[in-house]
Amino acid sequence: MFDEQYLRKRLTWFYIIFYVVCFTAVVFQDFLLYNTWAIIIFNSTLWIPQIAHTYIKRLRKGPSIQFACAIFAMQSFMPLYLKMDSNNFLDQEPDSLSAMLLFFFMALQLLIMKR
Repeated sequence: MFDEQYLRKRLTWFYIIFYVVCFTAVVFQDFLLYNTWAIIIFNSTLWIPQIAHTYIKRLRKGPSIQFACAIFAMQSFMPLYLKMDSNNFLDQEPDSLSAMLLFFFMALQLLIMKR
């Protein structure tokens, strides 16, 4: 039914892309963990594709708000911990303004999805 060679090729490309992304994240971890704008762009835009899909397809129903809030909590825990706790394990200086910006940007996405 499925072509084994086709599946093997797809799986190979999946692993190549996966390891390139992992390697890139490790190389640029200083930028990705400490830069507020990088955190907002790469971590906080979780629901943008869902919002765009809902708008383009003119759908009224998206994921449940309980599911969206749970994903929001899991996705934003680490950046908020690093930005708010002065005794975090990376010894990063707390930055309340960027933590609030991160929280409000994610909350704005949830609000847009709820409407």
